[in-house]
Amino acid sequence: MVQLKSPPIEEDSFEVQVGEGIFGIEPVTWEDIEYKWNKEENKIEKEIVGTFTQFPSLRFRQST
Repeated sequence: MVQLKSPPIEEDSFEVQVGEGIFGIEPVTWEDIEYKWNKEENKIEKEIVGTFTQFPSLRFRQST
């Protein structure tokens, strides 16, 4: 069983209890990147065009 151990201490993290273990959960940020060829410098350049931040989901399998 997964339970929220305590209310968020900070807005960007919290703890959950799974069985006997307590785990800190923090957000992860994903970047949406576009790559373009720069003809003048003859190289690939990347540009971050967006970001998405989420808390990872927890998947625990209980042994029987």
